Amino acid sequence: QVNPDLELLSTDDAEGTLEVRNKKTGETLTLNMADVKEGKFSVTTSEGTSSVEMGSGGVTVTDAKGETSTFGVSTDVGTPSWLPAYPNGTVEGAYSSQTSEGKTATFLLKTSDPVSEVLAFYEEKLKGEGMSAETTTYTANNQAGGTVTATSGDGSRSVNVAAGTAENSGTAATVTYTEKN
Repeated sequence: QVNPDLELLSTDDAEGTLEVRNKKTGETLTLNMADVKEGKFSVTTSEGTSSVEMGSGGVTVTDAKGETSTFGVSTDVGTPSWLPAYPNGTVEGAYSSQTSEGKTATFLLKTSDPVSEVLAFYEEKLKGEGMSAETTTYTANNQAGGTVTATSGDGSRSVNVAAGTAENSGTAATVTYTEKN
């Protein structure tokens, strides 16, 4: 009723669904409202079902092709075994995306260790995984920073670690990895 381009075709209180037609395109879609109380929402079109699920770890969006993106405070990004976990740090937030081509994830790492130790750790460990790795560092306004960029020989895996001096000392690093199928 709020959008004049949409026409309500039917409702099913038992199923918790609404069927709506877009007057401009003629497309019909079904909105499933049954799970809204649990933080879930789905829409079905001729292309398939897309959904949004909200939970304590964040929000997961799944498109009609089954590809997902997760945003939130969860610390579990499904880190692969080839990506080393920093031993003296905590993960504070994450994003991940899974498509038919592979997975990409990013997380924030915080540690009391200096930037140079974080960068050296990742460079050494990623080279130990057989990846080529390059480190770039800088200092500006008495703040240290740098990146480690690593790629597997076949190009199927890559990592980028961007680290800098944290606001209250120590290091904050954004770790992004991609793993192709």
